[in-house]
Amino acid sequence: MPFSVTPNTIAIWLHLLGAVVWTGSLLVQALIHSPLFSGVEPTQRARWSGELTRRLMPITWGSLVLLILTGIWNTVFNPVSSEPVTSIERLEALRRTPFGSALFIKHIFIVGTILLSGWHNFVLVPRLRRMLPTSGATLSSEAHGVLRLISWAAAVNLLVGIGVLFFAAQVLFSLR
Repeated sequence: MPFSVTPNTIAIWLHLLGAVVWTGSLLVQALIHSPLFSGVEPTQRARWSGELTRRLMPITWGSLVLLILTGIWNTVFNPVSSEPVTSIERLEALRRTPFGSALFIKHIFIVGTILLSGWHNFVLVPRLRRMLPTSGATLSSEAHGVLRLISWAAAVNLLVGIGVLFFAAQVLFSLR
């Protein structure tokens, strides 16, 4: 069966690659980091949480940028519209299709994960870093609360990410 590599093929491949990397970073934060270090002394756990976030941020945000750029391309040059989606009217026409409806809901979930990731990376973790005690001191109750919020945000973000993947499957299924 012959195939050809087109710009759309490359865009879909890059989109899938970005989704795998992004979902993997969510899995690491929610299912590996939080449970694995739950028994570790809280001050050390807080330091490791900050370090993990610092190391994952370029990967997570880089994959999100890749997803947004390829997602825009894939929306403009989608397999349902007869012409590229380059106007609000064509976008609205796309949204009225099963493909476009699933895509629209997927985009709502994507906005949710971007907001959760931003809150986690740019609000909660920096707040926790500022609360870290000097050597030998214990973590304050307020810092414990932030550490719990970080775990909660990671778990909820993973659930939202699973929602994105579900609606991505709906987008593909609508093409049958």
